[in-house]
Amino acid sequence: MTGIIQLLPHEYTRDIEYEKVIIGKISKTQVNPALNYLKNVKEFQNLALDHLKRVNKHPVDPNAVNVLICLEKV
Repeated sequence: MTGIIQLLPHEYTRDIEYEKVIIGKISKTQVNPALNYLKNVKEFQNLALDHLKRVNKHPVDPNAVNVLICLEKV
């Protein structure tokens, strides 16, 4: 069986699209209140970002985390 080529839909083979976002640095103890606030404020709700991890370790400060807030509006 030679000559078989698997075809994938466009959404699996397209280039990565980048978006600029705004992040904030907060204390690890403030993660839950910050996420609850962001979840309830309409301006910070964005279904396009729901698939992303919202909290990430801060690269320098071990007592802080980065929180994805929203898309940057150009």
